[in-house]
Amino acid sequence: MHPPIKESLQQVSPSCWRAGSLVIECDSTTNSSDTVAEWSDEGITWRIRPSNSNDRDQTFVPTSTHVKLIHEGGTLSAVWQIGHRAFCKVHPWNTRLESEAATIAFVKQSCPYVHTPKVIHEWFDQDRSFLLVERLGHSTLNEVWGSLSTSQRTLAVQTVAQYCQKMATNTSKMFSSVTGKCVGEPYLDASGSELVGPWTPEQCRQALSTSSAPCPVMDEDFRFYHADLGPTNIMVAEDGTVEGIIDWESAGYYPNFWIATKPSVSPGLDLCPAPAGCEEWDWRKALKSELEGMGFLQSNMWFMEWLQTNEDEDSPK
Repeated sequence: MHPPIKESLQQVSPSCWRAGSLVIECDSTTNSSDTVAEWSDEGITWRIRPSNSNDRDQTFVPTSTHVKLIHEGGTLSAVWQIGHRAFCKVHPWNTRLESEAATIAFVKQSCPYVHTPKVIHEWFDQDRSFLLVERLGHSTLNEVWGSLSTSQRTLAVQTVAQYCQKMATNTSKMFSSVTGKCVGEPYLDASGSELVGPWTPEQCRQALSTSSAPCPVMDEDFRFYHADLGPTNIMVAEDGTVEGIIDWESAGYYPNFWIATKPSVSPGLDLCPAPAGCEEWDWRKALKSELEGMGFLQSNMWFMEWLQTNEDEDSPK
């Protein structure tokens, strides 16, 4: 991928950052007919517009404090903070995947009890997607977990599990995104593409079965699930009260057993770093237990056997 994902936003003048075919611009004092979206942030007007050849100042040396790279996930993702109120997420793009903005719109309509970020704009440029959203919540659960009491932690776990339970009432006959596309769940992909589905129940059973690890018992209906409920994606108030959930790119309709199995087997949902006196898996272990108590069966033994079998088959003989 060129340029690398972490270079997807490039400052080209004191007030402009190129983001693919568009420009994010601050201190805009003119109303332009080519404005795609705009928002206000502490007295500063920001806007998005198409890029043009006049944007780059050839003598300019980037010195931005308004736009900061705050997360880099190797070749898979990067996140910039834009001013104080907005964030720009960039991911590799595949037309077989769902638009995250479309998933957020679905959640706002079908699961309004779960607060989600306000989407400012989403766009696609060849091999990558850009999603600009407003800030949601005070802090991540990951940031405050160490300062919370036992009862506050328990309430956060219960709240997120209840969200899962309610969201799971939205069903589909296909293992897919909200509009019938693939979902990005590498844990359930044996091909290496990191894309799963869309599958019927029978196709799902076949894909998730091996001779030694048959697919767990599953409903004929697939359940809507976020699928990436790590503590960095749970937004909370200072006291741990859940204010919303971010990062919906993996969400879709999943087999019912995956809802409790994912936190059981995924280190990606760990506290990172674990606060003093805590284990890194405390959050996901508590979430898994709460989901099991609600009747979601977890199948971690199946998953480990299925994973091992696929790894053995892929290893050189």
